[in-house]
Amino acid sequence: MATMTTTQAAAKLGVSTRTIQRHCAAGKLAACKNSRGHWTVTLEDAMTSLPALTDTNPALIRIAEGDRKADLTRLTEQLTSSAGNAPAELVAEMVDLYREVALRHTDARWWLNNNSRPLAPILQREFTADDKARLAALAGRR
Repeated sequence: MATMTTTQAAAKLGVSTRTIQRHCAAGKLAACKNSRGHWTVTLEDAMTSLPALTDTNPALIRIAEGDRKADLTRLTEQLTSSAGNAPAELVAEMVDLYREVALRHTDARWWLNNNSRPLAPILQREFTADDKARLAALAGRR
């Protein structure tokens, strides 16, 4: 089992730091607060991977897993480069938000169909009201 900060756990699970904090407070993750009042998360090795993709063809799943990894890396690079001189913490939270929305897709064919396409505009169309509120709050902190 691995012990890590909420930021590290968020990066491993592909969600935002705030989502990890909410899960810690709700008892959904094994976590405790350290002497400074920050969450320390304990994750099993199985939890640190990306969500499993689904399809009837195992070969498509393997291909889509590679595409997903490359697409998430490219998404992170694109969002980071387009952020300009925004504070690194805000950029990281914005990237977390987009990754969280992207990882809601567990259908292998979604990743195959969107391979090498700019994901940010696609994901923006899929934002829930909560996602939009989080993005607006980030913009307000800038």
